[in-house]
Amino acid sequence: MPAPKHAPQIGDLFLVRGTALRGRVVSTSAIVGPTHGCLLVYLYADASHPSRDRLLLPPLLTTRAPFSHGLFTYEKSMPLLPGDYFERHAFRDDKGRLYDEEGRPLDAAEAPVGTWALQPVEAVEQAIATALCASTSRSRTSRSSSPPRSKRTRRPPSRSR
Repeated sequence: MPAPKHAPQIGDLFLVRGTALRGRVVSTSAIVGPTHGCLLVYLYADASHPSRDRLLLPPLLTTRAPFSHGLFTYEKSMPLLPGDYFERHAFRDDKGRLYDEEGRPLDAAEAPVGTWALQPVEAVEQAIATALCASTSRSRTSRSSSPPRSKRTRRPPSRSR
């Protein structure tokens, strides 16, 4: 008999299938349009040092689908402490308006701005793939922009008779 699925809870850390990424459930009561009980999750750029200041993507609004489809796998639960999350999140709709995670209009954003829509599994997978490609490109670019290594000149072998 398979183990029962873990229902996402605030503070849960999870792993992302096929990557070394880690994420965290920040809210289980976000509101997107008429839909209540949405998940607000972070995906961290550095799995070994998860920080709200080092997100791979802006905060995501989604359902439990990434968990039930196996994209996100529960790792462990830890208390969500002040400083682990932004006090208020900002999301932009397709008309450019800003909302917080409870559907209230905002005048300005103080944190990374996510998309004001429920992200299905496929959209989350695509966003992760795009961010990982961009991150790999940036690291290659920063390595290639470093000064070139000096080339050693080869001396001809000495002739001894």
